[in-house]
Amino acid sequence: MTSVRIALPLVLLAAAPICAAAQDAPPCGRGTAVAVVEGREVQGGAFSSGFLYFATAEPREIVQWRHRLKGFDASLVFGAGIWLSGSLDGELRASVAFYGRQDFWPGPLGPDGQPAEDCTPFDRIWSVSKADLTTFAETGVATDDLVSWPTGLGAPTLDASGNRVPITTGSIQARAARTIDLDAGEWPLLRGDVTHWWVVNDVAEYLESGRTPPLFVEVGVTAFAFDVDGVLGRTLFYEFDVRKPAGATIEDAFVGFYTDMDLGDFDDDYMGSDSVLGMVYTYNAVPTDAQWGERPPAVGMDILRGPRGPMDERTPMTSAILPSNTRTQPEVVRNYFLGKNRLGSQLVSYGRGHPEPGRTDPTTRWHFWGEPGTFWSELDSDGSGTATAQSDRRIVSGAGPVPLGPEHPQDVLIAVITSIGEDHVDSVRQLKADDRFLQRLADDGILDIAFIPEVLPTPIPGVLAASLYPVPAADFARLEYHLPLDEPVEISVFDALGRPISTVPANSTAGFHEIEIDTTGLRPGLYLVRIRIGSRLFARSLVVAR
Repeated sequence: MTSVRIALPLVLLAAAPICAAAQDAPPCGRGTAVAVVEGREVQGGAFSSGFLYFATAEPREIVQWRHRLKGFDASLVFGAGIWLSGSLDGELRASVAFYGRQDFWPGPLGPDGQPAEDCTPFDRIWSVSKADLTTFAETGVATDDLVSWPTGLGAPTLDASGNRVPITTGSIQARAARTIDLDAGEWPLLRGDVTHWWVVNDVAEYLESGRTPPLFVEVGVTAFAFDVDGVLGRTLFYEFDVRKPAGATIEDAFVGFYTDMDLGDFDDDYMGSDSVLGMVYTYNAVPTDAQWGERPPAVGMDILRGPRGPMDERTPMTSAILPSNTRTQPEVVRNYFLGKNRLGSQLVSYGRGHPEPGRTDPTTRWHFWGEPGTFWSELDSDGSGTATAQSDRRIVSGAGPVPLGPEHPQDVLIAVITSIGEDHVDSVRQLKADDRFLQRLADDGILDIAFIPEVLPTPIPGVLAASLYPVPAADFARLEYHLPLDEPVEISVFDALGRPISTVPANSTAGFHEIEIDTTGLRPGLYLVRIRIGSRLFARSLVVAR
């Protein structure tokens, strides 16, 4: 990308003209923009169509777009997408990202719930990295994506004090014109090592095709990953901000996901679910996969933070089903979210999950909830060790019902996790252990910590900043930070597994401060120093070596 020179001081973290709202069918189409979400050990394509991993535009067979571990050609998740369900005007509706049905097209919605006349300026994925922000902090040179970061459209942005900048209301023109204000000290909320963002809606496609009526929602998607070893480096994270800017509130909304997990050879897979963890997963049905070899991984999708209920409480995953023949009609999508098959029969804990004449098996919303090898799993479907037929596995999971409307936006954070154990079943054990670790990071706010460049030698008034030295530390480390205002400060040290080690006394008055962190009791290794200022979180890496 072309870089743009901007004369701007260092601060702490964190378009084309648009036509009026659509009156007739907009000259739009499926999104064509592509970004590769990349951790140290895993990568996968994201598309402005709203789908993940499987390209909906030509050419489709570009290896970088596939979800895979680096160094391996074997696939992990073939395709995935967000699914929504809700009732409007007495009518059940659904909007889905699926192979043959792409309800989400690029762009936001206006205050009237209508898209832009031209989707083209929004057929884009913005990307910012730690390197981008560091370069800008040191030189004032900003990439195109940084200088045009679409704060007004909802791209996560922090102001100079570290507060989240609210999404802009009003016309699409006004929202699109409100890009990041770097001069005022705003920074992208960068999580992981690279953060990507794009926005889609479910109205433009309907105006073009006349298919089933939409829910009149826009979805801002944030994708990020970490350049670190371990499970963090094998996980891709996605946050979906779902807004319905106009009209009546949907009182019975479900937010869910379709995941087509193909572990190497697609026809030898099994699936499972875990209602306690809120995760669906796929593992190899047999010890050896033709592509992965003798230690095939397991892949899981966890809703780390579910949608918010009417009392603002988080709603966890409430169903996980393996459809026998995936359909996307609104009634069928709702059945899936209720743990039913496409015809409306409730899932039962026996066999393939379908009710059988003469049997009174307990009902459930969770397909194959048992540990692999125990009842009820695909390796033991009847309590007598009968395995199901191995094949392709496509899973629909959801969370709800929750309200969704102008006063009830929703945000959902998911993780797509890859784990490798000693064999195909042990990979599931490892996956669940890894998922518990990631859930702890999400609950503690570690995944929400923003990257910030190092502090200036002389802090700028009104700017929050921090630095930690020496690197590596031996018996102590010094944390320098600058507060533009008096605010409560809490400084904590965590180990590499996200476990709290200690809390360090901090000064909460405005100005420049230096505190010493005692590291004599810490073993050599990598730690995280979390800085909580008010409700905002920041962090620095602490390396201990002797």
